[in-house]
Amino acid sequence: MHMLTTPVPPSGIRLQRQTVSPNAFHWYQHTLAGHAQQVKFLAQAVARQLQQSEEEIYLLGLAALMHDIGKNCHSLCSPQ
Repeated sequence: MHMLTTPVPPSGIRLQRQTVSPNAFHWYQHTLAGHAQQVKFLAQAVARQLQQSEEEIYLLGLAALMHDIGKNCHSLCSPQ
């Protein structure tokens, strides 16, 4: 089992390497990886304003990166 080494999660959190990869979105549509990164940035910024712990901020960032997993191409690729 390969463990995530960067970015370093807060102490006590161990994640498998395959847990999340923004590059996994790249094959689907180039802009989705950027979208996931923007969602992560915004979610973590809100969490910091709410004075959440670094552990919670880190985990929220991972969740934000994965928020579109499972959606079909029609949902992801259609203009809003």
